[in-house]
Amino acid sequence: MHELNQYKANETEMKLIVENQYEDTDFVFARETGKSIFPCTLTHVSNRANKAAGVKKVRFHDLRNTHATLLLEVGADLKKCTCLHQNNW
Repeated sequence: MHELNQYKANETEMKLIVENQYEDTDFVFARETGKSIFPCTLTHVSNRANKAAGVKKVRFHDLRNTHATLLLEVGADLKKCTCLHQNNW
């Protein structure tokens, strides 16, 4: 949780720096301008982190599917989990 709070603080600081160029899209993770991160960037960062951690290569999309499955296992709403799967980006 500390890391997310720090990320939010950095995001708030960035909003002040770029002022009217910031597009508040309400993404958890975004580029410096607030716009969405390119999917290939997420894949690249994920692959680097996996390699550094000694974890086998996993597609970023597979992480989303695993997340939805784990949510269902603990009783999350099926409709909300389906929305995770249908969000193509």
